[in-house]
Amino acid sequence: MSNTDDTWSFADNFTWGNTYPRCNAKNQTPVNIDTETTQYCNSLCDFKTIYKSSKCYVNYNNNLIRIKYSSGSYLEYQNILYELKEITIHVPTLHSIDNSKYDLEICMIHNLSSDNKTTTTSDTPNGIILSRLFQSGPHYGSTEQFINQVINELPKESINYDKEIEVSKNWSANLLIPENKSFYMYDGSLPFPPCDVNYKVIVYEDIGSIGRTNLDIFKLNLGENIRLTQDLGDRIIMYSPYYKEKKQSIKGEISTNKFLKCNKNPLKNLLVKPEIISNVTKPIEDGGISYEVKSYLKQIFLLVLIIILLINAIVFVKYLFKYYYAQNLLALLVGKYNLVGVENDWKSDSCEIKRDGNSQSSRTQQTSINRQRQPTYRQRQPTYRQRQPTYRQRQPINFFSQTF
Repeated sequence: MSNTDDTWSFADNFTWGNTYPRCNAKNQTPVNIDTETTQYCNSLCDFKTIYKSSKCYVNYNNNLIRIKYSSGSYLEYQNILYELKEITIHVPTLHSIDNSKYDLEICMIHNLSSDNKTTTTSDTPNGIILSRLFQSGPHYGSTEQFINQVINELPKESINYDKEIEVSKNWSANLLIPENKSFYMYDGSLPFPPCDVNYKVIVYEDIGSIGRTNLDIFKLNLGENIRLTQDLGDRIIMYSPYYKEKKQSIKGEISTNKFLKCNKNPLKNLLVKPEIISNVTKPIEDGGISYEVKSYLKQIFLLVLIIILLINAIVFVKYLFKYYYAQNLLALLVGKYNLVGVENDWKSDSCEIKRDGNSQSSRTQQTSINRQRQPTYRQRQPTYRQRQPTYRQRQPINFFSQTF
């Protein structure tokens, strides 16, 4: 871990190597996680977190919030215990997934524990960084519970001591762990000076949410406290998907080999993974009329049907007027006394359309004649009995062949 008295800046992260040579070493953090090039990792990548409630001590220096965690919380990886030492907050995210960054990243930094009973080797990592990315979201959730208890007490200016913040008895790093525990893993380093190497970096695939209010407070006070993305080089990023059934214990055979604790079923490695067969079925071509032709014929049939219905409607309306059903309905709706004299106009010769070539001039001439012989209102008012013809006297009128 770096000394809190050391002075450096995230803005000058490209010059860290001049003061801290390890920042120029290989396998630096952070990196871009290209999901297309990751390799599947089996149980060799599995780990387990054993976190308990903690007190909260905060140090703020070099534009970096460092929450010191109480002793007794561990991450177990390959039967080796790594103790959770501190939690750092970065805006925006250190890591990017498929070249996309998010709003905030929280790193839980673990160091190799002195309580290990298992012998370590040169290949044993010096520490493990467990990281989760966050984006702006609702103001609730386990992450909000974790942050809300400390954010109002965070120092606004740099301090060289650990400030205690009172938190609840249930406050712990478990609030930062997602339900979907799929993750990426690669060989990396501390993302800030002194850039200690030989760290395993684990980044959860699940993107958490943080409330806009808390996010704005971090942005206002921290600005950008991230390191530039480092070259991946020849490193391989492993991917381990999470299944709820995955964590069930797998029974194996006890081996007599003193260098091997458990010998898993050897037949398991011989099993061939079944190929994933798509359930999408292709339509069967029966060799008949194609779909395009059927669709075209349907449209033609629909058009013909509409034309037939239109013709029937016209014939039906003409029938109603020809046999006086429409006129009777009109008289019923409007009132017989409001149609006095209209019926005579329907029957008059002036309503007949001339069939010869001079129909238009004849109609004009006939209209002028009708105007000359217009009777007065009193002369035009027949009695009810006079204007009611008998059934035989009432001749059908072709309404569509008349002009008003």
